[in-house]
Order: sequence, then C-alpha cells, then structure tokens
Amino acid sequence: MSGWAVPANATPDPSVAVPAGTRLATVGYRIGAWFLDNLLVGLLGIIPFIGALVTGAISLNQEALDQVDTYSSFPFDGVTAPLFKENVGLLVFWVAVYVALNAAYFVGSWVGSGATPFQRLLKIRVVDRSSSRNLTLSQASIRWSVLYGVGLIVSLIPLFYLVDWVTKTPTNEWLGSSYRYSGGLSRALGFQYTLLSWAAAIWSIVLLLTTVTNSARRGIHDRLVGSVVLSPLQYPAPWPVYPAQVWPYWPATGGYPPGPGYPPQPGYPPQPGYPPQAGPYWPATGGYPPQPGYPPQAGPYWPPPGAYPPQPGYPPQAGPYWPPPGAYPPPAGPEGSPPATLPPDTPPAESPEDA
Repeated sequence: MSGWAVPANATPDPSVAVPAGTRLATVGYRIGAWFLDNLLVGLLGIIPFIGALVTGAISLNQEALDQVDTYSSFPFDGVTAPLFKENVGLLVFWVAVYVALNAAYFVGSWVGSGATPFQRLLKIRVVDRSSSRNLTLSQASIRWSVLYGVGLIVSLIPLFYLVDWVTKTPTNEWLGSSYRYSGGLSRALGFQYTLLSWAAAIWSIVLLLTTVTNSARRGIHDRLVGSVVLSPLQYPAPWPVYPAQVWPYWPATGGYPPGPGYPPQPGYPPQPGYPPQAGPYWPATGGYPPQPGYPPQAGPYWPPPGAYPPQPGYPPQAGPYWPPPGAYPPPAGPEGSPPATLPPDTPPAESPEDA
C-alpha cells in the first residue's frame, strides 16, 4: 500500500492508547459477538443439564405419578404430592459446573488470545487500554464477573426459586383444573419471581448504555479493569498502477480503448523482415514478405491463385481449390491397358421375314 500512511487513531479519552492501524470497535460488532458467544455458551449448558438429569439432581416424584388419574379429563386434580423432587447438593454442583464453563470460555479467551472465537471472527480484540496487550487473569476475571457473571447469577436465582417451588407445591395446585384460569405461573410464584426474571435483562441494558455514551466506548465492565475493545483500521485500496504494456502482450495499440487510470498500450514493435502491424488483426494483409518462387500474398487466404508453379502434365492452378477440374488424366483400364471403347451404334440388319 505505497502512498498510504497508517496514522495513530486518536480518541477523545487521552488515557486510552489506540495503536497505529487500529480503531475503537463499533458497538454493532460488539453486540454481534456478545450474542453469538452467549448462544454458544448456552449450548454448552446442555452438558450440566444432562448431568443433572442422569445423577438425579431433579427427577419425577413416583408418588405423584401413582396419583395421576389417566381416565379423567383432569388427570392432575387428585395429585396432592409434588410432581418433582430435588437433590439440592447435586443441583448446586451442576449449576456451579455451568458457571465454571461460562467463566472459562470468556476468561481463557481474553487472557490467551485477546478475543473469544466470535470476537476473532468479527476482528475485534479486548486489550489493556494503556499497553494494548492481552488482559491479565485478574482483569479478565473481573470483566467477566461484571459483564456476564452478575447477569448469570441474577438469572439463576429465579431458576432456583422455580425449582424449589415445583418440588414443594402439590401438583393439583399448578396443573389442576382450578389453576388453569388463576393467572399463570408467574402470579403463583409472586412479584419477586417476575422482578428477578427481568433483572438480568435490565443489567445488560445498563452495560450497553454506559458503553454507548462513553467517548471511548468503554462500559462499566471496561472502566473497572482498564480495558478497551479495538478492531483493525481499514483503508480503501489505492487504484492499481500498471507499467506500459510491451511486446509480446496482446492486444496491439488500438485493439482496446484505454481504461481509466491505465496508460495507452504501445503495441508491438516492428519485427525484422515484417512491415509494421496495420491493425488489431494479425497477420495483416501483406504482413509476410514474398517467398522465393511464390508471388506476393494477395489476401488473407492462402495460397492465392497461381501461387504454385505449374507441374509437368498438369494445367496451372485455376483457383484456391486444389486440384482444379481435369487436373489429372483419366485412369487407366484393367492391367494398365487403356479403357475399352465401343464401336459407334449401327442400326440392326433387316431379316428376310421382315422384308
């Protein structure tokens, strides 16, 4: 990229050092990476979920299943036992496994390469604001705690509350016929459950607003640990400049109109023994010098009439097609004898009877 300078990207915040060739990452790219990373980590949650089911952290209550009336239109009306039962210790263990997977994914990515897999895909990096190096383990851990940990733990509280409620509440109170029009599960759990369910979303909005309104696009999670998110600085490619075209490249001068930004092509230099080229078609008429014993070329077709000298026993060539009609003698008869000829036709002799 000769002719282009890559300046250092100045920011309104003097405490943030943006190296040459980089810029502050846009909010749109950061939101896209955040969404894709959370989607992947959510899929990783299948691992502890299956573990919790297999180990019996939460399971169906056999007592409640025995009370289900399969012949009734409302099979759960007579079920007074809770439908599920829980093992609190195992449940806490598998939740801790999920939190650990979440933290390892983000913290390990920021410390190791400065970006998660989807941040690398979108070409953004999380670095220290002063040294532009990858975050340390303590910086990455605090950043994860504020950016993801708070929302994760807040969203797990209503989950625990829900599991505890369904493992202690009689089944007919939330699956029976009298419950169907009582206002839904959130009303049964109470206002606290609804508020906690929205708390994680509210926290994410707070982090987004603090990022957008900051001159260096550093939210609370970045300002607490001294980090900044960068992306490569992209310049438009300069218009390519090509050297003058020289022989033997094609087409010759005048074959194609000059393109924008390209110098005219000089064409072909004259070759020894050949006249200059007359146009974009090659060879031009008369482009070859006369050959010994042959007349000059009369046109683009070869050979021209009379180009070959007469051969003994053959008439001169009459045109571009060879041989001309009658150029060869008649073929000989059997065994080299001339072909037999018939006598001229004579009328048959008249018989005496005809007379």
